[in-house]
Amino acid sequence: MLNFIISILNDLKKMKIENLIAFVLLIILCPFLVLIILLIKLDTKGPALFWSKRYGFNKKIFFMPKFRSMIISAPVSSTQTFKNPDLYITSIGRIIRKTSIDEIPQLWSIVTGEMSFIGPRPLLFTEKKLLSERERFEGNNLKPGITGWAQINGRDSNSPKKKMEHEKFYIKNRSLILNIKIIFKTFIILLNFKNITH
Repeated sequence: MLNFIISILNDLKKMKIENLIAFVLLIILCPFLVLIILLIKLDTKGPALFWSKRYGFNKKIFFMPKFRSMIISAPVSSTQTFKNPDLYITSIGRIIRKTSIDEIPQLWSIVTGEMSFIGPRPLLFTEKKLLSERERFEGNNLKPGITGWAQINGRDSNSPKKKMEHEKFYIKNRSLILNIKIIFKTFIILLNFKNITH
């Protein structure tokens, strides 16, 4: 047990500020996360977490955790191309998607260094065409984020083409001020449930 605690402390020393903030947030949110897990388990069969296969930094494949909002047999598809989502989404899933609670487990991907708070959203492993498009403007050279410029400018209502335009803008104009603006507007959108569909 002592060796385990020492190992955790050593890992914390190696963490960057962003990783450490995500780790602290997970600790603080732990009781709430346990509640969500219980609600998901009571609502439907299957695991509470869904590990989505995604493209990360430099096109490296990683598995991004989300609270499962759909039944296990739901097809793997992007939001824009998903057909008849109401056939697959669960009762609790409808709530956690509308409030973006399903995204909270991605803090773990920040802790492990696979994601950032701000950046282009990680593409599904099936979105190879968009991956190639990102390569043209070095969009794959950034860590994917929980939120980003495209998320505060349309999110689910964005077409793939519009999404790429927003990502190009972010890469060209990336700055501390712009990141602060993205974080601030993200909270405003979440509070208003704006541009969040299924």
